[in-house]
Amino acid sequence: MKKKILFIFSLSVVSALTLGAIYSSALDPFTNSIRKVESQLESNKQLQDKVLVEIGDIKVTNVELANLKANKLVETNPVIDESTLLKEIVVDKLFLELADDEGVTATYEEGKKEAERMRALLAKQSKEVQDTQKNFIELRGLTEEEYWTEYAPSEYQEQLTLQNLGQLLIKQGKIGVDKDSNTNLGQDLIKFKEQLLTDALSKGDVKIVDNSINF
Repeated sequence: MKKKILFIFSLSVVSALTLGAIYSSALDPFTNSIRKVESQLESNKQLQDKVLVEIGDIKVTNVELANLKANKLVETNPVIDESTLLKEIVVDKLFLELADDEGVTATYEEGKKEAERMRALLAKQSKEVQDTQKNFIELRGLTEEEYWTEYAPSEYQEQLTLQNLGQLLIKQGKIGVDKDSNTNLGQDLIKFKEQLLTDALSKGDVKIVDNSINF
């Protein structure tokens, strides 16, 4: 669980830093956001696990939901609605299962190479940006080497898998039929995910354990 909690946040941080989405002038408030997330994640450790949804053998708990909600605090306009976030967790897991069924799951080696690429990109950024990333890693009691070699590869593998599936769906004509519209592509993807969840619920592949949840 610690690995997943860490990387949900770190992937968004590293991507923003390496791609230049965060400028030096914005690093101070960004660092404050990091500390808010860290504080909330620490508070979440007091929660007792409660299963909310089951996806086959996979169990989604209130702790996973609370940690995702905390990690969203780093975003400019964070989504904090728990029902929306829970659906995000479930659909991502369904997407990974679909990718496996379709044979487009990225390999660990591909994830490792992507982590190395992102690390190299980060090394080209300003000292302020690099220091921000180092501080983020240190807050979690990790060395840079541990972060990039033990945590990052499997999560970049997951990210690449999701990208592979998206490209396959476009080729299959299931999304992005209007090739000239990125807006339609996004809308198609949302609709596809909604249908994927609906089908999984109707087939019993996704079971809502907590009766207070309403998708």
